[in-house]
This record gives sequence, C-alpha cells and structure tokens, in this order.
Amino acid sequence: ILLNIGTDIPPVIYPLFEQRRHVDGDVETIKLGGQKFQYNRKFRMYLSTSETEARMSRTLLSYTPIIDFTLTSSLVHELLLTALLSNLFPVVGWVQQVVPQKIEAVSKEL
Repeated sequence: ILLNIGTDIPPVIYPLFEQRRHVDGDVETIKLGGQKFQYNRKFRMYLSTSETEARMSRTLLSYTPIIDFTLTSSLVHELLLTALLSNLFPVVGWVQQVVPQKIEAVSKEL
C-alpha cells in the first residue's frame, strides 16, 4: 500500500506496472532501483491519493484503474440518517421483512 502518492507514480516502481519480469532459472525476478527481487504472481499493490482524477498524470491513469471514494455531503447525510433511524427504530426493519410475507399469506387464503 502506497499512501499519498500525489499525482504520479514514483518512477522506481514502473517495472511493477509494466510487469517487466525476467526468468532466472526457475525463479521470476523483477528489477527495481537497480536491485533484483523475486517476483510473486500473487503480489498486489494499492495506491492512495487525495488528488482528483483530473490532476493525475497520464502515466498513472494508463497503469491503474481508478476507484473514486469521494464522499459528498448528500451521501454522508444519507448514511448518517439511515444509521440513526435504524438504531432509533429497529422495528422498521422487522416490519419491512414480515408485513409483505403476511400480506402474501392472507392473499393466498382469499
């Protein structure tokens, strides 16, 4: 996990994004900053930035999928309201689950 990377990828890790792997015998390696490291196919890297997508470099955008976790005030309001109401009125969830089942059962009897 790399936090607060800014608007571009540190050049030393380009080989990871470009998957510049080499085979040395039975071992896959990757060269980073002049040193060879054993490559693990299960390796995953996560980057975090507070920058907007519009400010990111083309290099970063070309190598990585972007997941936007931006919270808007309306989303925060909705999440807080939902949490508050579900704690204040837990029966509402029960009513939403049970009442439709009861109505269906009564309808079948008629």
